[in-house]
Amino acid sequence: MNERAIQFVVMVTPEDLKANADYIKIADFVCKVKGGSNNNNYANVDLIVSVAKQHKVEAVWAGWGHASENPKLPAALSKAGIMFMGPSEKAMWLLGDKIASSIVAQTAGVPTLPWSGSGLVAPIQKSSSSGGSDHHTRVKVDRSLFRQGCVHSLEEGLASANKIGYPVMIKASEGGGGKGIRKAESKEEFAKQYSQVKQEVPGSPIFIMKMALNARHLEVQILADEEGVAISLFGRDCSIQRRHQKIIEEAPVVIAKPEVFEEMEKAAVRLAEMVNYRSAGTVEYLYDGDSGHWYFLELNPRLQVEHPCTEMVSNINLPAAQLMIAMGIPLHKLKAVRQMYQESLTNWTPIDFHQPALAPKPMGHVIAARITSENPDEGFKPSAGTIHELNFKSNKNVWGYFSVSASGGLHEFADSQFGHCFSWGEDREQARENLVVALKELSIRGDFRTIVEHLIMLLERKEFITNSMNTGWLDELIANKERAEKPNIMLSLICGALCVADGIISSNFETFKASLERGQTQPATILKNSLQVDLVSDGIKYRLKATKTGKSNYMMELGTSKKDVEVFPMTDGQLLVLVDGLTHTTYMQESAESYRVVVGNQTVVFEKENDPSILMAPSTGKLIKFLIDDGGHVKAGDPYCEMEVMKMVTTLHANEGGIIQFVKRPGAILENGSVIARMTLDDPTQCNKVAEYSDEGGPGFDALVIVSEEEKSAGGLNLHQNYLNAKQLLENALDGFCQRDEKYFRRFIISVIENYLRLLRDPRLPLDESREVLASIQGRIQPKLEKEIVRALSNYEQNLTSVLAQFPAQKINNAILDYLSRIDSRERDIVELTLEPLLELCARYRGGVRGHMKMAVCDMIKRYTDVEKQFQIGHYDKVVTTMRALNKDNVQKVVDTVFAHTQVRMRNVLINLLLDSLWGQEPKLTKDIKTSLLDLANLSRGENSTVSLKARTILIASEKPSYELRFNKIERLFLDAISANSIEQLETMITDENAMFDVLGDFFYHINRKVRAAALEVYQRRALISYDIEGLLHEEMDDNTYAVMFKFRLPEAHPNSSFAHRDYGIMQRTYKRFGAMAAFDSFDHFQTNFLRLLDLFRTRALDDCDHSMRDLDILDGLHVGSPPVQQQQPMLPPSLFQSLEDRFQYILNVAVKSKTDNDAIISQLCSDFCQAHTDILREHEVRRVTFIVLRSKEFPKYFTFRARMGYKEDLVYRHLEPALAFQLELNRLKNYSLHPVPVSNHKMHLYFATAKTLNQEDQEQPISDYRFFIRSIIRHSDLVTTEASFEFVRNEGERLLLEALDELEVAATHPQAKKTDGNHIFLNFVPTVTMHPFNIAKDIEEKILNRYAHRLLKLKVKFAEISISTRAASGVEPGVYRICISNEAGYLLKIHIYKVEEAPDTGILKFFSYSDSKSGYYEHVSFAIDYKVFFLEKFVTCILFVSRDQCIAYPCQRLTLPKHTLKPKDRKHWHWRRHTLMISPTCSRTVLLRYGATIAPNSPKMAHIL
Repeated sequence: MNERAIQFVVMVTPEDLKANADYIKIADFVCKVKGGSNNNNYANVDLIVSVAKQHKVEAVWAGWGHASENPKLPAALSKAGIMFMGPSEKAMWLLGDKIASSIVAQTAGVPTLPWSGSGLVAPIQKSSSSGGSDHHTRVKVDRSLFRQGCVHSLEEGLASANKIGYPVMIKASEGGGGKGIRKAESKEEFAKQYSQVKQEVPGSPIFIMKMALNARHLEVQILADEEGVAISLFGRDCSIQRRHQKIIEEAPVVIAKPEVFEEMEKAAVRLAEMVNYRSAGTVEYLYDGDSGHWYFLELNPRLQVEHPCTEMVSNINLPAAQLMIAMGIPLHKLKAVRQMYQESLTNWTPIDFHQPALAPKPMGHVIAARITSENPDEGFKPSAGTIHELNFKSNKNVWGYFSVSASGGLHEFADSQFGHCFSWGEDREQARENLVVALKELSIRGDFRTIVEHLIMLLERKEFITNSMNTGWLDELIANKERAEKPNIMLSLICGALCVADGIISSNFETFKASLERGQTQPATILKNSLQVDLVSDGIKYRLKATKTGKSNYMMELGTSKKDVEVFPMTDGQLLVLVDGLTHTTYMQESAESYRVVVGNQTVVFEKENDPSILMAPSTGKLIKFLIDDGGHVKAGDPYCEMEVMKMVTTLHANEGGIIQFVKRPGAILENGSVIARMTLDDPTQCNKVAEYSDEGGPGFDALVIVSEEEKSAGGLNLHQNYLNAKQLLENALDGFCQRDEKYFRRFIISVIENYLRLLRDPRLPLDESREVLASIQGRIQPKLEKEIVRALSNYEQNLTSVLAQFPAQKINNAILDYLSRIDSRERDIVELTLEPLLELCARYRGGVRGHMKMAVCDMIKRYTDVEKQFQIGHYDKVVTTMRALNKDNVQKVVDTVFAHTQVRMRNVLINLLLDSLWGQEPKLTKDIKTSLLDLANLSRGENSTVSLKARTILIASEKPSYELRFNKIERLFLDAISANSIEQLETMITDENAMFDVLGDFFYHINRKVRAAALEVYQRRALISYDIEGLLHEEMDDNTYAVMFKFRLPEAHPNSSFAHRDYGIMQRTYKRFGAMAAFDSFDHFQTNFLRLLDLFRTRALDDCDHSMRDLDILDGLHVGSPPVQQQQPMLPPSLFQSLEDRFQYILNVAVKSKTDNDAIISQLCSDFCQAHTDILREHEVRRVTFIVLRSKEFPKYFTFRARMGYKEDLVYRHLEPALAFQLELNRLKNYSLHPVPVSNHKMHLYFATAKTLNQEDQEQPISDYRFFIRSIIRHSDLVTTEASFEFVRNEGERLLLEALDELEVAATHPQAKKTDGNHIFLNFVPTVTMHPFNIAKDIEEKILNRYAHRLLKLKVKFAEISISTRAASGVEPGVYRICISNEAGYLLKIHIYKVEEAPDTGILKFFSYSDSKSGYYEHVSFAIDYKVFFLEKFVTCILFVSRDQCIAYPCQRLTLPKHTLKPKDRKHWHWRRHTLMISPTCSRTVLLRYGATIAPNSPKMAHIL
């Protein structure tokens, strides 16, 4: 069989070549022709004939459309001696022309609808024929008769329409395929549509026809031979149309009664024979199902695209039949025809087709659907573009063909239809079901939208299933904006945002990599793993955030809703998305105005927020004309231009009103998104604005939850799989795939780390992994070896709960090695490869579960340090260049390293949390990972400071005994002291500088009553270690609750202990306090014994105390440090004594156990109690009540309620042991009103301060001074060893500084934080250290300030102060030193070191600058100043520098001096800011006096000095 017996020559345009049209591939010869519209090529008769002659073809098949209905083509080919595979010129004109065919139909007595040529008939003549009938009727339509059926102008058309009655159809006789046919329902609409028809088919005659409402479009397929014999090949129902173009066809016709449709068939055959028709053709009718009437519509003198419907029910190949008819073979000799009529194939006798012996019957039912590049959501607007993927699965019942394939496309001059699917079934319902399944499996991915989803929707609608639709059905659905089923909106948002984000993120990474390969270094900011995507749907803007959290993981955020998804790129460009365990394929096509997202086989279009003043082309096409003048005005919704898109004229409408300025000219070729015109909007504020999505408007991503968390967990992941999941999440974060929201990331990572460590500790983990490995190699290892391994694992499983249980890694490893030693060396390599997973597992668990945990944690830390070590060597460009040189063959590694480093902040959070969890859960393991911790500690850059600091802290703290060890040690000391009656051991505990307060509280409730009493005394003496305790008594109350009473004297350093203000003649006085403390099991227990506890003050030996010693708190506001002035000592004013209220000197400490750690709940409980017992507390002269709230293994919490505050809580002292609180030196802040700010760290105390005005009664005086003060104390309880080391001071100082900065960043959310300036940090190291202050200052400058200078400036920290007490050492005198860091100028950090000494005569603290004699480091003037008004506050005494060596602080009146009053030589000493004065250190006393400053201390008011 010769497959090339017939060779094909095809014409091809440049556009078809570019679109990779499928027909080109099957041609024998290709002739390239001019591109552009079809008038230049496929509809150009002269060109077709020329090509036919050039290639010496014998026949021409014109296909469908283009020149196939042009009578000039068969005429020209006939003259050239070339057969046209279709009707003759005369027959084509008579039946192919819509006007002539209607006249012929009327002549043949076939019913027609009212039209502009109603009643016209042509003369007929009869001629004999041998084609199965005795004679044939021939008809002729001359030109004059033809013109009578046409309308030649708009006026004639309107007249004809009025005569026929609206609605009417305006039709071009040479139109087809939906072109040149428009509906008009009114006179006004008629003029517009008439013009459009003329444009679509230029030069074609036009006629008017009545529009049939609620009709069905039925057609008869005819086939005729050269002898004029015609037959009917059944019919087709093509009633589902949009814009009068079919999209769904079916055969045979079942809507009409058989006898009615038989009449239609006979009429079709009669028409064909009347004009001596040849080849295939289609006679179309309109059928009124209600009345049963039918009307001739037109005849298409060509093969139609739906011809396979007929072929599948008749078993006749119509193109092959056309070819044989063109060869001159009569119908009765066609094999397929004889089979259809059930005639013998052994002889070729003629067949009487009008009265056959057996009438042919159709086989089954066929439904066909056209696949077009149109958008059904926009009125089936066509568009061109490229097809990226086309996948259709044919089977015995479903078949389809496509004019393009993958990588092909459709150009703007092509028809929008590019495919056709046909489904066969035994009946209509089966065919429908088959087609629905086939369309759902059809995958088309391209630049344009298709109608596949809409076709599925139509096929599944009730109207189609019951066959109750009509030709207007689809147009009604379009008008009602009926749309195909859309995917879930939340799923669509996820898929759309993923497509956008993944494309951009992947592109950025590829760009960075490509730059590295070229030797260029891009900024690391390009490597972002998070992107915000705005999608607009139905007037709502959804703002999504897509964050890549792994190589194939994303976190999607919409408002407060979050969803984890997995994404896998597919080779065809699609994404496979896993959401809640369900998979979806998706891809996105972006246009100028929208994102088209396909999820499965459903499409959703998200708009972009476009500028309504820019009018753009919605698709590729040609601009035909503007409908208004340039500079004209349009209203919203008005049409402004027409463009041709894929042979269809599309009208574009303005979305807003305004004045239009043209950008393109008519005739211009437009690309998708081309700007056609610009518009000046009438009112930009009235534009349609989208509404922001709110969580209140819907459930968010929660609506997508199909599989519950319980169902997921019940899915049965074993321990090893859960471990691998947790490990992968941590590795993803360390690789840089982190969430940007630190709060969420911190919560998420904490849970992952907890799960990770829990799984690592689980002894079943290696058992699960071993079984997985064994299952993978089962059958490939020797049964004896396998049995031995299984036995070892079973033995381990049976002893899992045993303390001595150890995973048999060594035993399994030995068994494998023994087996390998006994096999042939030639097989050993293969067996080793098989057993490699087991050997690797045994190596990891050689040290048991704990050893594996150590390796796993070290691997995590190494993943961090491997990246960060790269960035310790210099600036970014140098680092990247070095890495690129070392990884020339693996540039991707450089990209991954740089990306991971961009997330160093989040990676720090992860490592810190991991170390915290390890330290809290496995403190002994930290010693095993010392090498990894040292690697972290050695990181020197500021961005790694939190991690290196954490590592150093753990390294130091790992030397500290555990809580259990310390508890046992203290318990032993208590018991030994009690049994031996040894006071020395108790004194050792009191002076011991090791941490004890977190342990000591547990002994308040010890089973031994003497231990309880001793614990209370030790606690109280340790708390008052800076005080002079003059007496302490024990008391056992009725319910065996122990209490201690104590009497103590305030230390000289205490702000309330002494006054030395010579104005009032008050010399130094020392005050005493009396206190009681008891520990209760609960708050209810305390309430029961409250009065009994108060009675202890009066019933014990404390009654002889000197009650005349009163606390003069009101004098705290007076300032000391005045120079000696010889004058009369004034007496205290009587009013001063009359205002003293706090005669109270009794202290009450109440220790209670608490089940909750919620500060708010505890504070409210204590406050309610104090307010209810205020009168009783006053009666007993209780100065303050402090509740010491205890929880096991935690440091106590303190809540203090003071008498002078009405027994309300003093928030300034929350979580401060009041006896030690003076070490915060809050008395220095008396010129400020302090407002405590809640912080997460109980050791850190943050206050928002506002300066007190000079005149407190002046409420209108503005406050211009706002600051944050943050203070902390490092006490003996924080020490690791008995003596503080340099490493400890450095690490604790750096840690507290970091925590202080962190708290200040959090405080930035304070409503008045923007007003603050000159923020202050104070750290007080209480333990005495052995080191040189110079070394401390140098280390602070080199290793701390260099790291945190930027943050200090950013957080407006102008001053930081560190107080350290040192022991005597080589070159260092013992004493207290102050290291002050100042940043007064805002851009330069300075360090000052002062030694603090107390003047023996006045008690004033002097600060002398300290310098190293060898290096001359830190040379500054020294000065004396009242400690309580140190220079770091704004409201201070005036600092008068009288020399470079010493100065004294004086109170003075406010100075306000205009600049112009100063002498030039003095101006350098003075600086103004808002009429306040700052005095230079070189200023002398005489300068102040020169300008009238009142130096004599005759007023307690402060000078306002910056």
